[in-house]
Amino acid sequence: MRKHGTEIVAVALLFASAVAATQFVKKSAAQESKPAPTVDSRDSKAQERRKQELSKFMREKLEASSDVLEGLATEDFKLIASGAKRMQRLSAAEKWQVSNDASYRQFSNQFRRIMEQLETKANEKKLEGAALTWIEGTMTCIECHKWVRNTIIAEK
Repeated sequence: MRKHGTEIVAVALLFASAVAATQFVKKSAAQESKPAPTVDSRDSKAQERRKQELSKFMREKLEASSDVLEGLATEDFKLIASGAKRMQRLSAAEKWQVSNDASYRQFSNQFRRIMEQLETKANEKKLEGAALTWIEGTMTCIECHKWVRNTIIAEK
């Protein structure tokens, strides 16, 4: 029975991650297809550079997420732990800090704590605990991205 529960968690994680990645890619493509407002060419180039850097950073986050998910699906605890550690490092990066708002800081701090817990669960070789922690982390990502879209981006 325990093995069956693990398979269900793995399938749910795969589905949730695939949905989240698909939505990110669709949103990125939609944003890239929007015509840029006319501005000074220097500003335009700087904005484009920042946009490319942010896109690269977001890809790094997705790659670390994929490592965690792969580790969960294959019971590779080293891969889970390294993905969680990488997410901790990324979440402390300056590029992560898109706002100084109290709500955003709370989301970021919560995410870092969850990734620390995930790393601990992986090091303890607790698959179900790691899977549930990853789901909590994924939900935090989704809620934060939703908040950023509705608050930060809406203000621009």
